Amino acid sequence: METLAEKKSCREKCRHSISASGCKNTKRQIKRPICYTAFTFLAVTALFIPLYEIFLQEKTLMHRCVTVGMIVLGIIFAVNIMFYGVRQKKTASVFALVALSAAAALMNNFYAMEKTAACVKHFEGEPTIEAQVLEWEVTDYGCKYLIRTADNSDLPKGLKARLYSFEEPVADVGDIIGFTAPIVTEIGNYDRGRNIFFYVFAGANPIELMQEKRTLRSQIMEETRMLYHAPVLGIVEGVLFGEKGNLEQPFQAMLHNVGLLHILAVSGIHITLVAAFCTKLFKKLGIPERFAGLFSLLPVWGYISLAQFSPSAVRAGIMTSLYVLGTLLHRDRDSLSAWSAAVIFILADAPFSLYSVSFQFSFWITLGVILCANPLTWLLCHTRPIRYVMGRCGVRTEKWIRSGCAVAAMSIVASVFSAPLMLYYYHATAVWSVLAAVLSLWAVMPLMIFSVVSILLGFLYHALNWSILLAAAKAAAGIAGIFARWILLVSKGISMIPKVLFYSHSVVDLLCSVVCILLLLLLVYRFGKITTKARRIRARCWIYASVFLICMSQAAQLWANQGVLNIFVTENATILTRDGQGAVVGDIVSSYEADEIASILHCEGVEKLELLFCDSKDTDESAGIDLLLTEFPAKVVAVPQGQFYEHIKKAANGREIVSPEGISAQLLGGVTIQQTQEGTSLFVKEKKLLKNGQNYAIMEKENQRVGAGQFPVLRDQPVLKIQMDGKAGT
Repeated sequence: METLAEKKSCREKCRHSISASGCKNTKRQIKRPICYTAFTFLAVTALFIPLYEIFLQEKTLMHRCVTVGMIVLGIIFAVNIMFYGVRQKKTASVFALVALSAAAALMNNFYAMEKTAACVKHFEGEPTIEAQVLEWEVTDYGCKYLIRTADNSDLPKGLKARLYSFEEPVADVGDIIGFTAPIVTEIGNYDRGRNIFFYVFAGANPIELMQEKRTLRSQIMEETRMLYHAPVLGIVEGVLFGEKGNLEQPFQAMLHNVGLLHILAVSGIHITLVAAFCTKLFKKLGIPERFAGLFSLLPVWGYISLAQFSPSAVRAGIMTSLYVLGTLLHRDRDSLSAWSAAVIFILADAPFSLYSVSFQFSFWITLGVILCANPLTWLLCHTRPIRYVMGRCGVRTEKWIRSGCAVAAMSIVASVFSAPLMLYYYHATAVWSVLAAVLSLWAVMPLMIFSVVSILLGFLYHALNWSILLAAAKAAAGIAGIFARWILLVSKGISMIPKVLFYSHSVVDLLCSVVCILLLLLLVYRFGKITTKARRIRARCWIYASVFLICMSQAAQLWANQGVLNIFVTENATILTRDGQGAVVGDIVSSYEADEIASILHCEGVEKLELLFCDSKDTDESAGIDLLLTEFPAKVVAVPQGQFYEHIKKAANGREIVSPEGISAQLLGGVTIQQTQEGTSLFVKEKKLLKNGQNYAIMEKENQRVGAGQFPVLRDQPVLKIQMDGKAGT
């Protein structure tokens, strides 16, 4: 009879033989096809949605169905011709896979568009809507809700929208409300990325509370607010649920400056920690290793539902689920295949997620980590100082050093791959993000554990009314607060380092970041098949080339912009900058416009404004001037009276505010700004600056333009550059 050890050895041999025989087949037969399918889904979705809005949205339903059907039939016909006309079956198979994936993506996107955007687009009038409140926020004018349509609505059920009201909030998260108001379907990609398809402006119309419902998320958030106080409350809510509402703006800015804001959005870090903790817990309870991971999926997906199924959380959940299924089926884990499957599932369910910033950051950075993290970890572990320390320390210390190298490698990859997106969306990227990650990410797991324990003990206290449970909940909350304050302490310390952020709105810097990514991919190409010497040579070449590119691009831009007056424009304001000095002329009507102007001033190296001049009749709609003044103090503030005048006066921090009537100012070494009865005039070296829509030109005489001074508006690029003589004045 076989002994227990022999049976176990036999099972292990069988398992390894299955894995060994299936590994190559898995990589050859599953990995590449699923990657082809994922990238095809991405490409088709990126092309179909804008083309649908341009060419098909205004057509009839029959015309749209016939057009899409003909395209799908054409793809299938081309696949059949390819199989009969190409002798190399491998090439024909790849073409067929890509073509059929494109057809599937096309039909899926068409169905999603018809179900959501097209359905709402042609709806007119003031519908009667019943909806569930998902989020709410108090604003200066009243309140703003994020809602989802319910059963008894004139609109289809399950559509998300933003509701604006002048009244005070009448409902909490989870409640059902009813109202009648006009809808607006012209929205931006930012909201569509969150699957928001229309706005509702209730104004002063009454909003009725139809039914009170307390969701589990709202109950947990309420318990969290009872146990924690600011600023720890904002960190705990952000880490656990991705909720940033209770984190003050200075702390958010501090975390953004050091590249740690991602810990306040539920992503792969949080899901991995939850899955690992639950798996270890189930193994301690005696559940076999193969099934411990399967049981851990229940709390993982419960946690994702509490995070409101954000794209980054869903991506991590899908990849974790596929890892667990691979373990149950005795298959090697393949991160790229799991990543591709997550792309397909999310875009199949919600194609508009492609426009979500969260989706773009999560999938792009995760792809970089999959491709580059392990080679960079090897390089860090084999550097001379670390190799010297690891050779003279114990096993436990060596394990901690390897973990630190892995965190540093992933942070480097995340910083490099996120740089193009950061520069495009926010015009800034954190310089010291790797140092901040190494010092603070270790505190995320104990923070999550102790905060969850404190919330559970708080619920038990309310159920049993035992004082000892309340004391234990507060003790656990106190320990969690220590780790939260450590994250804030690290953020504050690193944010005090000079040049903590790299600002840029230049296309050159964007291209440099893309080139750095391509060089990094060349560094890790066939990394396991080259010698150690070749690996180190590649690493040195990547570092030298990246530093050279960044330094040369910065030097070229500084040299090119020396003594140049740059003129930018937003919807309501004109921004003038030269050699680190700046002025803002016009109005700022929203926080979005204030953020846009602030990013331009940061990118131009402006720290203090020479002049902030509001040329509107009043400040009744100037909801962003005070926000800009808080971040950029101005030597002279010229604004009229109005609704927001007191807010602006407070933001000016004691500086005298002058009336804009009849003002005449000369600044930036030759720019004159005059306010007359005819309006505001700008003169550059005694030549009038003519504004014609979004184009600018220089005039010597009235209605006579000098030179070809018109430039189209690029994204946050100056509409006009003027070479100035002399130094910038005040």
